[in-house]
Amino acid sequence: MKTILVVDDNREILDVVEYALRKEGFEVIRAEDGKTALNLAVSRNPNLIVLDITMPGMDGREVLRILRMTSQVPVIFLTARNDEVDQVLGLELGANDYVIKPFSHRVLVARVKAVLRQVGSASLGAPKGDLIVFGPFMLDRAKFRLLYNEEKVIFSKAEFKIVETLLRQPGRVFSRNQLLDAALGFDSVSTDRTIDTHMKRIRQKMKAVDPDFNYFETVRGVGYRVKENAA
Repeated sequence: MKTILVVDDNREILDVVEYALRKEGFEVIRAEDGKTALNLAVSRNPNLIVLDITMPGMDGREVLRILRMTSQVPVIFLTARNDEVDQVLGLELGANDYVIKPFSHRVLVARVKAVLRQVGSASLGAPKGDLIVFGPFMLDRAKFRLLYNEEKVIFSKAEFKIVETLLRQPGRVFSRNQLLDAALGFDSVSTDRTIDTHMKRIRQKMKAVDPDFNYFETVRGVGYRVKENAA
């Protein structure tokens, strides 16, 4: 049985989310503040955390920042605002997904299951040394080579690093800034829109091999991901 840590200062939301998750067979632990959440994350080692952004005291962003120093546990942010800045910032801090309040408990449960599947897919596609195999993709970092359905695709260094980053965690949305850091380094003075140009070229090269290629998805206003079901 997988364990979900739910963190929110609103007890009504905690009750609803706990009921919905338990109904689907999950074990649920809960916290009403950031410090308790961090303690439970260490002591109970949950499989996933549902984390409210706007809590008094230590908010969800700070909780996630501290978590990511030592843990890669999947995190879904709850946000009361349909705010692109919140969504991008959450992803850049290391959140796996976000759900906007008010939300249907069915939607949240579906997102929880999807993120847990993504983590499973990522582990199946995870690199053994320098090799990543996922669906029709085989990326060999040591040889700077990508094969798609056994056909070689030639990329620039920046393009290769973007593709490698996406393939390491299928289904996860990466912000433009995250991909920019992966491609050009943290000291780059390029804008995040540089990634759009790189992605356009990457897609052109993939379509030259497969005209129906559509595995790299744009998440409007946020970033890019590899389809989880590419396998």
